[in-house]
Amino acid sequence: MAEFNLRITRGGSVTINEREYSFTRLLDDGRMVFEDAENGRIKVLSDDDFVSLYASDRLSVKDWKRLPVAHSDVANRALESLPPEATTKAEWRHAYCVAFDARPGLLKNEPCLTALIDEVAAEKGHAKKPNWKTLLTWLRERGAPGRRPLKAMRSYDEKKGRTRGIDDAVEEIIQNAIKSVYLNRALLPATAVYEAAFGAVEKRNRELIETADPSDRSLQELLLPHPARSTVFRRIQDCDYYRTIRSRHGSRAADLELKPLKVAPEATYPLERVLIDHTKLDGWMLFDEASALPCGGRPWLTMAIDAYSRYPLGFYIGFEPPSVYSVMMCLRQAIAPKAELLKQVPGLEQDWLAMGTPMKLVADNAKEIVGISLPRACAELAIELETSPVKTPKHKGIIERFFGTMNKRFVHRLPGTTYGNPKLLRDLEINPQNTMRMSFAKFQFLFLKWLLGDYCKSRNRMIGTTPERRWIEGTAKRRIDMPERIGVLKSILSRHGTAALNRSGVRFQNLTFRSDDTIRRMLAGTKKSKIDVDFRFDPADLSEMHVLLKTTGEYLPLVCDQKDYARGLSLWQHKIIQLQNRDRDRKSKNFKDLMLTRSELIAETVQAIKAGAAKTIDARFQRLGETGSVIVTTKPARGHPRNGAVSTSRMIAVDVSVEETVAETPAGDAPVLEEPSRNSPPKKPRSQRKTKVKTVVATVVEPELPPLTEEPHVTEVDDDDDDAASLMAASPMSAKQVTRSNA
Repeated sequence: MAEFNLRITRGGSVTINEREYSFTRLLDDGRMVFEDAENGRIKVLSDDDFVSLYASDRLSVKDWKRLPVAHSDVANRALESLPPEATTKAEWRHAYCVAFDARPGLLKNEPCLTALIDEVAAEKGHAKKPNWKTLLTWLRERGAPGRRPLKAMRSYDEKKGRTRGIDDAVEEIIQNAIKSVYLNRALLPATAVYEAAFGAVEKRNRELIETADPSDRSLQELLLPHPARSTVFRRIQDCDYYRTIRSRHGSRAADLELKPLKVAPEATYPLERVLIDHTKLDGWMLFDEASALPCGGRPWLTMAIDAYSRYPLGFYIGFEPPSVYSVMMCLRQAIAPKAELLKQVPGLEQDWLAMGTPMKLVADNAKEIVGISLPRACAELAIELETSPVKTPKHKGIIERFFGTMNKRFVHRLPGTTYGNPKLLRDLEINPQNTMRMSFAKFQFLFLKWLLGDYCKSRNRMIGTTPERRWIEGTAKRRIDMPERIGVLKSILSRHGTAALNRSGVRFQNLTFRSDDTIRRMLAGTKKSKIDVDFRFDPADLSEMHVLLKTTGEYLPLVCDQKDYARGLSLWQHKIIQLQNRDRDRKSKNFKDLMLTRSELIAETVQAIKAGAAKTIDARFQRLGETGSVIVTTKPARGHPRNGAVSTSRMIAVDVSVEETVAETPAGDAPVLEEPSRNSPPKKPRSQRKTKVKTVVATVVEPELPPLTEEPHVTEVDDDDDDAASLMAASPMSAKQVTRSNA
């Protein structure tokens, strides 16, 4: 092995596997001993080990022992980091040191070094020459003969003589002001930090003056100096930039600006990874002329891209916000062949070769993805569903770059575009709604023409070829998996839900779905007239739905009653129509009259309830003195049969009046008991209770009653029956004898 000299000296610094070692000694057998600079562990290397580590770039020699300790930390910095004047000064020193090393026998005295300096200055054209003693210092401190790199000649006196310049107490105040004022979400400017620090120093000085002795001559020395504005600004710049951004704008903003991007997993064959995402197009357009929705707007685009070839697989354009409906429509188009679709677009001559079931579907962690319908559909199609973290567009950089290319090369060239900069439109006083002239159908045609004729045939720098050619080459090496029947896509890629099914069918979104045969099979064997069922429906067509028969595992159809209305109507369009009808009804005069009538009915009902609650038993007795027709009934006692209303023969229509002077009642008549007051005394035990009976003298005015031929029926009252006793006490027929006096 050829010998070489790395010029390593005792105490020299060596980096082995990114750890710092220092060379301590050379053993008798030629092995070298190194000591770890951090923990002091010993590492012994032979010549072969040393050369092997050095050749594999795992060992580097940093023998800066001849440099001062204060300079060794910056000696290894790249020259590109130095300002131009510092590089020029390093080259100036380097010229004199190299010239001395080129003369091995030259003495290090004043005449020899002075002559050398004059010769080099004349050769290089230097106007300024160093002193001979300065050259001696350079030769001693800046490398060794034959090994004097240019970076060892840089100036180390750039911060010579500079100190912090302020008191430690003032430094602490500045740091506290930065932490409390600047590093928060208030987004205050740096000037506010200076004002806060200046005010804190001034407040502390005034407190010191108030508490100190005025005759103390050392008071001025105790006062803190006010910090300069530039000093405060330098302290802010010295703060960690990542920490500053995170404190003022949040972790996500700091990560987007400074955190290294992770490389997304690459696909090795077509359909291994399919990316799907939504974006709002930067252009206003009208709805399709055939649509019944009279408005326009900025549509949403749901796109599916193959990660291997960047070839577009499917898309869905609609005015409804991103939902499971748009995802399933896009995925349905991505899997199915495109021949029938291209036939529906006259004038389009390009071919669309994309088809097949993806192995993995990468989508956002949105509610339409993590719900029930899409994961269940992917499981039935044997598709692995992967959700990206929230608010991390870099996780799907392929499709994000496609959206940028689409806006730049297609959307921003159409009438009604927003150019992706609403602020610019406001400044230029441009309203894109006034310039939109394109219908929804026309936009779809132009988008397909650009997608298949421009994007698919343009070279993509990330894959080094066109997406179409990459797709053809990839599918030629690996076959494409397809569903057993294309017809099952419509049922599998549909929306799921639960509802109640009864003999009338299923009510969903104010639409009724029914089928006699399906309802009969669903209710058979349940012994119920209403059950909960799972159903599927196509969000693009509300004309029918399918309910799950759990006993057999099959889905049975239910047809919408309003077939003409629901055929070809999407769920989003149905909701918009319902909302418009509801708003129109609320704005009409009939709706206001209806609401006024309902409010009057509610007020009258509340008033009637209050009036009925005021009719207590005492109020009934107070009205007995008034002339009027009263129906007197009795309540059957406990143990007697309840025959509903009292028999007609026991109902007497009379004009009644209550005698006010009870004392004048004849002694032979029934006893008169005082009417119980509202605040009744505590109840007695059941054994001591007695039924209180009030004798009411009723004078029959008209018509005259015929004489009784038999004794009136008297209901016995049980003392334990409180309800019966209270009723008989309040009723004229509740006494055991009734006193009559004919006029």
